[in-house]
Amino acid sequence: MMKGVEQYPKLERQPLTLVLAEFRFSPINNPSACIQDFAEQLGLKSDSLEEGTKQEVQLSPDGVSVKKPCKTWMYKNAEQGRLIQVETDRMICATTQYPRFGAFADQCMEAVHALKQAMNPERLRRVGLRYNDAVVPFEGENFSQYLKSELLPVVVLADQGAVVEHHRTETLVRTNAGTLALRVLIGRHGLAVMPDMSLHYPLEFSVKVPSERMTAVLDFDHFWKPDKEDGAEFSCQEAEKRLQKLHQAAREAFWQVTTDFARSKRWA
Repeated sequence: MMKGVEQYPKLERQPLTLVLAEFRFSPINNPSACIQDFAEQLGLKSDSLEEGTKQEVQLSPDGVSVKKPCKTWMYKNAEQGRLIQVETDRMICATTQYPRFGAFADQCMEAVHALKQAMNPERLRRVGLRYNDAVVPFEGENFSQYLKSELLPVVVLADQGAVVEHHRTETLVRTNAGTLALRVLIGRHGLAVMPDMSLHYPLEFSVKVPSERMTAVLDFDHFWKPDKEDGAEFSCQEAEKRLQKLHQAAREAFWQVTTDFARSKRWA
């Protein structure tokens, strides 16, 4: 059973480093012609969107396939820790300054409304919500004080003085809102977010992660895809409904895999 909002109090020193919402849609024929209108809908100057290119590489049993490069447009506000990236078939909204979900959802929906007005995609093909947290135990503490045992590595040869150098897991769970991927990365990596997030979203993270000590990154990646292969009809109402439902399970997952000590003594 889902807990009420009052049972998830705000963590003043929360380990949260990056929150990202993704909206995938049917390809826009000529996004270059619409991007200025998109910027104006958000009250941005057209030159505040930095143009770039993206090329995806896909691995499969048949080998490696390289997709044709496509244009991207990125708006970044370093002071607000905010980023919006628009591509031919998806939009990303990300933030490093996350007080509560409501404010972030409002920012996302402002961008979705602008997308609808400027580009009018026909189909909605995926909505995703992703949270990354950096767990940095104090000197002399261990991960069992912060994370539930199910997430921790089994120390092979512990009686012979063996030490874990790297641990990574991924668990997929079907929820009533979609699919939740829970990933854990433990090691001396110095990362505040998962490697793919660090490479693609150039924002400054509030949690400082030392590289000489063992730390962990938690990745809660919750996404919804419609049953129909070509997607659902694109509407702002449908996008908002899916985003809200994704948040509920992702939030509860964080509270289920972290300890009371971490939340009440270290992050409160």
